[in-house]
Amino acid sequence: SAFSSLRNPNDALKTFQAMQLDEKCKPDEYSFGALIAALCRSGRVNEAVSCLSTMEHSGVKPNIVIMNTLLHGAVTARSQELATWVRGAIRERSLAPTEMTLIASIRVAALTNRADEVARAWLE
Repeated sequence: SAFSSLRNPNDALKTFQAMQLDEKCKPDEYSFGALIAALCRSGRVNEAVSCLSTMEHSGVKPNIVIMNTLLHGAVTARSQELATWVRGAIRERSLAPTEMTLIASIRVAALTNRADEVARAWLE
């Protein structure tokens, strides 16, 4: 995608905002997903969550890939709170978890250094 070639998330955000203003080039799940990924990779997970909100308000539904991206962003940010929110959002949207969802959930649980948390993530 156009955003994946941009190394600076600020440039990706500017390009995305220009797309939103262009009637002929409305953002879709792929462009939103690429922006969310760029923001997560740069540690800007709160902005990525905000982007998810913008996405849904625009009438674009997130898919499991986008939600997994946010979940992996939570791992990178070491945020169990965000990971819990994302897992709840996956359930609320009736998205089918994937192997990547499980991997990220286990990685978040491992941040606690508690075996029972890792086992609980495995069983979810």
